[in-house]
Amino acid sequence: MPTIRTSCPSCRQQVDVAASRCAMLGGPHGDPVAYAFVCPQCGEPIFRRVDPQAATMLLAAGVSRSGGEGNPLRPTHPENPRSAPPLTGDDLIDFHLLLDRADWFSHLTSPTASGEPE
Repeated sequence: MPTIRTSCPSCRQQVDVAASRCAMLGGPHGDPVAYAFVCPQCGEPIFRRVDPQAATMLLAAGVSRSGGEGNPLRPTHPENPRSAPPLTGDDLIDFHLLLDRADWFSHLTSPTASGEPE
């Protein structure tokens, strides 16, 4: 599998990323203008601009265009899947009321926080 050697602006490390873990992002006319990957060192999503010649080389190396099932920025099997139910209108109202409190942040970060406004 081809790898792309690049640097991460977040952790400032030189990293090798599998071409299958990168996605080419297109411009308004579909022309590739950037590629994206998740840094294997720090886990941050990274977006790097590319010129047309570099984009052609990346596509030839196996970098896929963004979107669809193969998008490396949207793993199909995340390690920590979300198990919470979707937000309801009542949840949003409760959250809004909570944000009106002066101590909203400490309330949300306390180990016994239920999320319900008092």
